[in-house]
Parts: sequence; C-alpha cells; structure tokens
Amino acid sequence: MTAFGPYKERTVLDFTEFNNQSLFLISGPTGSGKTTIFDAIAYALYDDASGASRNKDSFKSDFATDEDLCQVAFTFEVNGKEYYIERRPEQKGPGKRGIISHSSSVAFHHDGQVTTKIMDANKEIAQLLALTYDQFKQIVMLPQGEFKRLLESDSKDKEAIFRNIFGTEVILTFQDNLKKQVSRLNKEVEGNRTELRASFTYLSRLEDESLQKSQEEEDTEAVLERLRELQADYLQLAAGITAQQKEQALELTKAGNQLAQLQKLEILVQREAELAEQKKHFDVLEKQIIQYEKAQTCLEAKRILQKEVQTRDELESELKNKKEQFAETGAVLEEERVNFLTLAAAHQNLPLWRQDLKELDKQVETFALIGKLEQNVRVLEKVQAEAQEEYSDLATKAEQLIEEKTVASTQLKESQTARVDVGTKKDAVHELKHYQAGLDVQLKELTAMQKLVEMHREARAAFMEAQAKAETQHQVSVQATRLFNQNMAGLLANGLEDGSACPVCGSLDHPLPAPLLAEAPTEEELEAIQDKTSEADRLHSQAAERVGNINKQLEDLEKLLGFNREDCSVHFEKAKKRLSDTLAQLLESETQIAALQKIADQQEQRNQLLEAIQEQEKNTHLRQKELETLMQTREQQLRDENATLQEQLALVKGLTQSKVKADHDSLAEKIEATEKDYPLVQQEITALEKEIAVLATTQGSLENQIASALTRIAEARESYHGKLAAAQLSDDFEAQLMPRAQVEAAKNDLGNYQDEVKVTARNLRDQEKLVAAFPENLAVATVLATIDSLEVRGEKLAQESKRLSNHIQSIESGLENISTTYERGKALLQEFGRMKRISEIANGQSSETGRLSFERYVLAIYYDEIVQAANKRLTQMTDNRYLLLRSEREAKGAGAKGLELDVFDHYTGQMRSVKTLSGGESFKASLALALGLSDVMQQQSGGIQIDTLFIDEGFGTLDPESLEQAIQTLSELNANGRMVGIISHVDELKARIPAHIKVTHSASGSHAEIVV
Repeated sequence: MTAFGPYKERTVLDFTEFNNQSLFLISGPTGSGKTTIFDAIAYALYDDASGASRNKDSFKSDFATDEDLCQVAFTFEVNGKEYYIERRPEQKGPGKRGIISHSSSVAFHHDGQVTTKIMDANKEIAQLLALTYDQFKQIVMLPQGEFKRLLESDSKDKEAIFRNIFGTEVILTFQDNLKKQVSRLNKEVEGNRTELRASFTYLSRLEDESLQKSQEEEDTEAVLERLRELQADYLQLAAGITAQQKEQALELTKAGNQLAQLQKLEILVQREAELAEQKKHFDVLEKQIIQYEKAQTCLEAKRILQKEVQTRDELESELKNKKEQFAETGAVLEEERVNFLTLAAAHQNLPLWRQDLKELDKQVETFALIGKLEQNVRVLEKVQAEAQEEYSDLATKAEQLIEEKTVASTQLKESQTARVDVGTKKDAVHELKHYQAGLDVQLKELTAMQKLVEMHREARAAFMEAQAKAETQHQVSVQATRLFNQNMAGLLANGLEDGSACPVCGSLDHPLPAPLLAEAPTEEELEAIQDKTSEADRLHSQAAERVGNINKQLEDLEKLLGFNREDCSVHFEKAKKRLSDTLAQLLESETQIAALQKIADQQEQRNQLLEAIQEQEKNTHLRQKELETLMQTREQQLRDENATLQEQLALVKGLTQSKVKADHDSLAEKIEATEKDYPLVQQEITALEKEIAVLATTQGSLENQIASALTRIAEARESYHGKLAAAQLSDDFEAQLMPRAQVEAAKNDLGNYQDEVKVTARNLRDQEKLVAAFPENLAVATVLATIDSLEVRGEKLAQESKRLSNHIQSIESGLENISTTYERGKALLQEFGRMKRISEIANGQSSETGRLSFERYVLAIYYDEIVQAANKRLTQMTDNRYLLLRSEREAKGAGAKGLELDVFDHYTGQMRSVKTLSGGESFKASLALALGLSDVMQQQSGGIQIDTLFIDEGFGTLDPESLEQAIQTLSELNANGRMVGIISHVDELKARIPAHIKVTHSASGSHAEIVV
C-alpha cells in the first residue's frame, strides 16, 4: 500500500512470513488503519472497500500530498496459481508537466497477459474467484456490521450467492426456457383459435342454415361434417352441368362448320365474277408487255450511236484545249529567254561585286569596334566616379566607428561589474529563503495546531451530545426490555390452547393464564429499540474515538513544537510577523537582482557589439586600400581605350556608319538574287521546251482518234435505222414505252391474275360438291339462328358451372384450412398443457412441490450439506445448545422459499428463527456457517477453494467461555492449512494469538508490520 488510507509511506505485508501460522490477529489503536488492510485487499480484487461505510474515492491518504500517488499492489494465489494486480484510484498526482488529474487505473497480470481495462479486470477476477463482490463480503471477508448477512439473508439473497458458487445457472436457464416455451405455446394456442375463427368467416358465401348454426356454436366437428355433405351435393350437380355443356359444344361445332362452308361457297362465286370483269384490262396489259420487249433491241442500238457521238465531241474539245495550251507555253518560253540574257550579264559581274562586299564588311566591323570602345570608356569613367565616392564614405565611417568603439567598451565593463554583484545578492536571497522555509513550516504546524484545537472543541461538544443521547436511549432500552420480559408470560399464555402442554410448566390445564401488558412493546418494536440503542452506542464510540485521535495529534504537536496549545496564538503572530519582514527583504533583494541581472545579461550582447565594431573598423581600412589600387588600375585602362578609339576613327574618316551599312546590305542582296535566279531561269527554259514537244505529239494523236470516231458513228447510225425498220417503230418510239419498273410490275400482276383464275375455278367446283351433301334448302340465315340459340344456352350453363365451382372451391379450401388448423390446435393444446405443468413444477409455482423451484431444490441439497458442516462447529462453540436447520415453514407470498434458516434450542426444545439470536450467538452461528460453506465448496471441487477467511470485529460480543470456544474452533483450522485473519480489540485474543499484524499511528500517518 502507498498513500492508502492512513498509510502515507509504502507499506508491505508479506503473509508468507507467518510461517504456516494460519491464525493471526490485526491489532492497534482505534482509527489506526486495521480495517484499511481489508479495504486494500477488497479494493485490489473488486475495485471497492470491504465495508459499506467507506468508498474508493476516499482511499488516498490525508497525510499524502499531490506529489504522492495512491496505489495498492496485491499478489494472491488461486488453486495453486499465482496472480498479481495493481490498482490506483482517481486522484491528483505528479505528471510530466506538474500536478495533473489521474484517472482510475488497473494492471491485472494473469496467464502471461496484462489486463488494463477496469471493467474487463473486474469481470476476469470475479470469474476467477467465482464470487461477486457481495458474495466475497459474506463468505471470505466479513466486515464490520455485515458479519450476519449470510446467516440472516432470505432465500432470494442466498440463491444468488449459491448459484454462482455451485454453478446452477444452467438450471435457472432451464427454468427460464420452460417459461418461454409455455409463453410461446400459449400464444400459438390463442393464434390457432383466432386462425380457426378466421377460417369460418370464409364460409359466409355458403348460404346453409345448418352450417351457419354450427359456426355460431364454434362446433368444428359439425362444421367439417356439414362441409363434406355439401361438397358431395355440389359435385353431383357440377357433373350434370358438365355433361350438358359437352352436348351443347358438339351441336355448336356442327353448326359452325356448316356456316363456314356455305359462306366459303358464296365468296368463291363472287370472286369468279370479279375476275371475269378484270379480263379486258389484263389483255391490254399483255399487248403492252410484248411491244416493250420488241423495242429493247432498237433502244440498245440507239444507246451505242449516242455513245460514239459523245466520244467524238470529247476528243474535239480536248484537241482544242491542247492547241490553246501550246500557244500559251510558246509565249512564256520567249519571255524566259529574254530574262535569261539579262541574268547572264549580271552573273559575269559577281567576282567584282564580291570584292567590293569584303571592303564594306571591314568598314562595318570598324564602326562596330568604335561603338564598343566608346561604351567601355563610358563604363570605366562611371565606375571610377563610384569608387571615388565610396572612398570618401569609408573615411567618414572610420571616424564614426572610433566613437562607437569607445561607448561599447564602457558598457561592457558595466555588465561585467553587474554580474559579480548579482552573485553576491543571490547568496543573500538564498539565506533569506532558507529562513522563510523554516517560518513556513512553523506556521503550517501552528495552523494545524489551531485547526486541531477547534476540531477538538467541536468533537468534544459532539461527544457530549452523543453521550447524552446514548444514555437516554439506554434508559429507553432498559425500560422496554423490562416490560417485554414482564410480558413474556402473557405472550406464552396468549398462545395456549386447551389440552396442549404449557411450554413453561408442562401442565395441560390453564386456569389462570397471565394477561398481556398493553404498554409492553412487541418483539419487533423491542428489536427496533435495541437497534437504535446500538446505533447510539456506535455514534458515541465514534465521537469518543474522534476526540481521542484529535487529542493525540495535539499532544504530538505540543511535543514537537515545545509549547502548550494555549500559547499557540502568541507564537503564531510572532512567526507571522517574522515571515512578513523576511518576505519584504526578499522582495527588495529580488528587485535589485532583477535590475542587475538585466544589465549582466547584456554582457554577451555588448561584447559581441564591441567585437562587431572592431571587425567593421578593420574591414573599412582594408576596403580603402583596395579602392586605391583599383582606381589607379582603371585610370590606365581609360588611357589605353581612348588611344585605340582614335586609331579606329582615323580608318573611317569621311564616312558615316549608316551609309556604309546601306551600301553593304544593297550589294549583298544583289549578289544573293543573282546567284539564286540564274540557275532557276535555266531550269524553267528547259522545262518549257519539253512541254511544247509533248503538246505537239498529243495534237497529232487526237486528230487520228477523231477520224476513227467519225467512221464508227456512220456505222452505228446505219445499224440503228435498220433495227427501227425491222420493228416497225418510228424514231420517237421511246415516248410510247412504259417504264421498266412498270413493265416488271405488269408482268407480275398478269401472272398472278392468270393463276388466281385457274385456282378459283377449281375451288368453286370442289365447294359445290361439298355443299350438295347438306340438308335441302339449308341457308346461311338458318344456320346463324341455330348458333345464336346454342350460344345463349352455353352462357347459362357456364354461369351455373362457375357458381357450382366457386362453392366447391370454397368448401374444399374451408375443409383443408379448418381441418389442418383444428388438428394443429389439438396438438398445440396438448403440448401446452404438458409444458405448463412441467414449468410450474420446475419454477416453484406448483403446490405439488410446496412451491419450491428446481434450482432451489438443488441448492437446498448443497445448503443442507453446508448447514451440516456448520453444525459441527456451532455445537462445539455453544456446548451442544444450538443446531442450525433449514426452515421448512410455509412462507407467505410468492417470493423465493426454501433457503431460510432456523435454529433449534436444545435448552427449550423450540425451533425459532436465527434472527432471534443474541449478538454473541449470531457471531458464533455466522462464523460456523462461513466455515461450513468453505468446507463444502472445497469438497465439491468446483474450481473454488477458499483457504483464507477475514473477520473484522465481532469477538467483543462473546463472553469468556464463548470466546474460548470460538478461538478453539478457529485454531483447529490450522490442521487444514487454512488462514484466518481477525481484527479485534479483545485483550485475551492478543495473548492467545501469537501471530500479529501490529498497526501503529502518529501525526505523520500509520505503520503496519508483521510480528510472529
């Protein structure tokens, strides 16, 4: 434990130091932190305190500061395997950036893993121990005020405890599943009834009185029987209708065939007449087709003639174009030959022109050099002037640097002196702060003493008030107990019956039964008064303990400070005055240090400034020397450049740069044009001469082709006229011919007409033979009347058939739905009844089992074993007076039953509730029950083994004989290797139990150590 409860410093308790001494005592003054050891174990395991009066938010020690972190680390063993857990509550503590808020944290080491989430760790530990926090407090760690909870808890609480221990969750799940099955089956039964009623509604269209009556009475068997009868009746009617429909269909088919044949004959006769009317048109069309075929030969000859004439015209047009092109090309050739003579003369002058161009190139270069020299002179003159100006500025700057260097040297000496003074002043401040720290500690102790004096006064007043209340409550309790005892005879007499033995004297006659006292309290009222008295005693003890603790702290402070608490105020004012004077001196010294430090802090800056000034002064002198050398060099360059410039100007004297440039460009262009055009003109003349030769050849060829074309035209004209005469056609025959597409369509129409005439004649002969077999004088109108009569009859039969079919379908659907639903409902109802009875028995709702559930029945078996194990120790601790028995009384209401406890008193021979036991008797019964539970759990080997038991107080209620019996019982546990830890103030225990955890406390916190 670190900074936990009253334990400010790190406290380590190693239980292995007891060297197998299984019974140990935790002893120490009231309020020193004995129960805190149990709190630390409970907090490490379950993230909570061991008792209900404390909470984890108050775990951090009041003696600790924000520089300390509250923490508990616990190593424990379960079934031979070691585990380690470390927890820290929410608190303020040190961090990387000072004091910060820390959230709750955990580190649970198990199976090579570390769990750091609080909820996960809590769940894993609860599963590991197989005990919840509340169960742990009732079985393993029995805190103050909660020792009797397992003993006096009702069946519901015990059921929750034992369920987790003995693993009966599967039985509870089984019971819940039975409830769910019963609920589901109940819903299915109701749903089946609703579905059955809904099926009845679909039968409303069947207007049958007997059926409707059975539906109203919900007589499903009768409904099904009537539906079967109706189904047979409707099926017989439907069969008759079907036979009539077949007969009607045959007659209708026969009449339809006759009508079709008569109508077909009429159509053929009419079509034959129509074809006869079209014969004249198709005769003319046939003649036109024959004339068109004769004219096709003439038309082809005419196209050949026209093509030859077109060829002649194209050749004559091309010949004309070639002649015009020949004339134009000859003119261009003559022009090019004249131009070539001029270019040839210029081409001979090219060598002279190139020589003149070279002279002009030299003059252009000379003018370019003159421009460059003039530019260089201007640049040198400008640079020389700038250098002279810079030289003057440097001289001025050198004088300024001398003055700045003097000022900087003085400031540097000032900073060096201030640095020495700061050190001296800081030493003085350190001594003052040391003195101040002593005064702060003294004031803090004096403030604590003043606060404790006030707390002592308030605690003393609270103690006096609690004492008065406790005395008053004791008087009330004594009076109530006296009246209750006086009324015992009346209570016993009130329960007497004639013929039954008196529990006091055993007599069967009761002549003078004692009367009841009206002012006497009932047992419940007396118990409430005693509870108030116990509470008043507890508050009185707490108040007394608080007064003692505060007084002890005041005494420790008086020894530490060397004066009594009455002189605290005087010493406080003196210390306060000394602190005020010291703070004033500190403030003045720190102000002086700040001013000196500011100057001292500038030492480096001022030193750098002086060095920079010296560096600038050095650089200035160097630059002046450089400039002097540069100016001398540039002066010589100016003289050289001017001399060269004059030489070049003499070479072009009397000339201008623009005139030389113009003459140069003109001559260069002239040379370039001549060199380019001379060969091009030569090539152009050659190409033109070739083109004229080709044109002359082409003209001769065209003239020959035209002569041939004229010959072919004469031959084609003669052939054309010969074919016209043979076909007896004039020259304009084309205007009288049909278009080709029209001729093809006419051929197709003519062929179709001729085919249809043949087919119609053949079909007409066949149809006349067929109709000749019908009854005599059978007409179309007669057949139509017969068909109308048959169709009306067919519609009536179809309507009747549909009506019967709908009824039959409704009956069949109703029979299927109702039968299926009805049979399923009978099976569901049978299953529901069976499951309901099983569920009521399993869940304790049946009087057959005394309303004891299956789970509580199983737990009762375990509980009987626990009670039997507990009685082994209880009979020893009570000299065979008391025996625990599981209550078999019929409990009221519908709550959990079967796990309450009664106690049998061998002295009175009576059975009564364990809640009637006195404080000492309850302690012994609770201890025996806790040990019995531990024994049974280990015997069952259900993965739970309890090797440790912690008991916080309770022994103070025992008389010497009972105390001896309890110690003997606990000491016997050593044989089984079980460890029992006890917190108690009973002196006899300190003497009887050699193994101790000794707890001491002081003004700076508590300390615990193991003493063996």
